[in-house]
Amino acid sequence: MKYYHYLIVVLLSFVISLIVGVFIREGYFASPEFIRKKVEVPDLVGKTDDFGALLLKSCMLKINVAGEEYTDETEKGRVFRQSPAPGSFEKSGRTVDVWVSKGPLGIVVPEMKGLPQEEASAVLEKNFLVLSATEEEASGEIDAGRVIFSKPAAGTAVLRNSGVILVISSGKKMTVVPKVTGKTLSQAQSIISKNSLQLGVIKKETNTDRPFD
Repeated sequence: MKYYHYLIVVLLSFVISLIVGVFIREGYFASPEFIRKKVEVPDLVGKTDDFGALLLKSCMLKINVAGEEYTDETEKGRVFRQSPAPGSFEKSGRTVDVWVSKGPLGIVVPEMKGLPQEEASAVLEKNFLVLSATEEEASGEIDAGRVIFSKPAAGTAVLRNSGVILVISSGKKMTVVPKVTGKTLSQAQSIISKNSLQLGVIKKETNTDRPFD
């Protein structure tokens, strides 16, 4: 019985020695994969990719910029997402993927001239903009209740959810007709022109109430 026990021990020792020998020959025990330790992944969100690379290097980790996207929350050129997550433990030498912000996506203020106020408000909402206020202004070109122009002007690039002011037509400007009775024709024309009016048809009549000179 002792002989069999001795034989089993010898065989096990031989097998273990053989396995260890293979590992040593292949250099597995000397491989960095085998001996490298785990380190905590730092938080890179909000940092530039250059600073993140230095931070990871100090932790014996590598950085890879996996992509760039427009984001409203993160400043251009800064990391807004990473993988593995901060606080996790990874083996030294591991690559950390980061995604860098391209800044907020600009929205172009649409052309709304001539649109009714309700329709223009819907256009703003569709374009991720907000109607912040309205103003009224007389216009001889745009009918009352319709948009004359916007502030900022159409074609201007703004941030998403920015406020836009619509200037709405109150219709044509009403002007009080000035009194030109007793004036010469040239004087009357001058007064009418200064009041943004145009001289209409000229009719000549005899004034019997005025004495002759």
